[in-house]
Amino acid sequence: MLQCREAAVIITMVLAANSMRTLNYLCTLLGLLLALECAAKDIVINPELGKLVLDEQLSYLHDQQQTLDLSQLVGSDSESLNWQAGTQRAGALIMAPGLYWFKGQLRNDSEQTIDLVLQTEYPSIKVADLYLIKDNEIETLYANAGLDDAFTNRPIPHRTLINPISLTPHSSITLIWRIDSEPLFQFKATIWQPQLFIDRDQHRQLFYGLLYGCLIVMTLYNLFLFFACRQRSYFYYVLYVSSATYLIAADQGHAYQYLVTDSNWEKLAIYAFMYIVNFNMFAQFSIHFLNLKKYAPRLLLGIRSLAILSSLIAFGVLTTGYLPLIFIGLASMSLLFAAALAAGIIVRRAGVISAGHFIIAMMIQVFTLIASNMTTLGILSISGYQKVYPLLVLR
Repeated sequence: MLQCREAAVIITMVLAANSMRTLNYLCTLLGLLLALECAAKDIVINPELGKLVLDEQLSYLHDQQQTLDLSQLVGSDSESLNWQAGTQRAGALIMAPGLYWFKGQLRNDSEQTIDLVLQTEYPSIKVADLYLIKDNEIETLYANAGLDDAFTNRPIPHRTLINPISLTPHSSITLIWRIDSEPLFQFKATIWQPQLFIDRDQHRQLFYGLLYGCLIVMTLYNLFLFFACRQRSYFYYVLYVSSATYLIAADQGHAYQYLVTDSNWEKLAIYAFMYIVNFNMFAQFSIHFLNLKKYAPRLLLGIRSLAILSSLIAFGVLTTGYLPLIFIGLASMSLLFAAALAAGIIVRRAGVISAGHFIIAMMIQVFTLIASNMTTLGILSISGYQKVYPLLVLR
């Protein structure tokens, strides 16, 4: 592997050659070699570590043909494969769904054993395998975990994939993931100090309990109002909140932990169906709550059309995995909520006081949706706690 002094010598020789073609070729080659050197650096773990997100420190490759196996990745020829630096993945907008391999080496230079919790997140992962390599021995931490497998087959019953690992003094281990994720590729690996992970996880569970409790109370309250008043807007709101609750639970892994736990369920199909229900029930709620037939008939047609378009795109993304559809879907979804916000403003200006409350809720919705879409596209990064959505936030 090239060192800095050798790299400087090569650059000097290239400049002296005064050949543009040679310059471009050698600079490209040098960049690739330096990228491989950066990707191969160990991740040094110290005993004071609290939490470390591994994403940008793991090299990865896209196995488009799905022809690679573990033996090819741990052998002497593994460096000849097209490994990419993790920083490139962090800067990408959207990664194509499919099969990816991730690799990283953890090193303990201290005099004591370091215990860690390794967490792999995102419920969109269909299949996840994790291998630990130490002293040329391969240990399978889990295999075929993810949506396509039953929840009971996970090594530890948790909404995400977690594993305890230990680093003995002056030792190193290599971790290799095999991840198949669709319709969007999402993957996040984090190592935690065990007690910190337990404390944070308990706090999160408490928050989720409060969140789901509020959503259930709102659902039952509006269902009671529907039976009492027979106004269809309450019924559409009940369906909207119910589907949003499922989407939140699916995004955070609780739906697959407590509801659709068996491998026989088509979990992605259920998720897409709930998305479609959510789009359309939100549109119907907006139309009836604001009485758009009276105050804004043109926006009524536009909101319905955008809801149908978003539904068709959601179905298309699920069935085809066509990447441009994701961008179109994000745009149509944003337009749907922007149109609802414009409708609320028009109705409020017409003198309907209740439309003001709708505007406030929609402003929160629109700004949160923009942030969510920017995160999906990789424009905005979020660290720390995962996103959770309030009552009127659609994932």
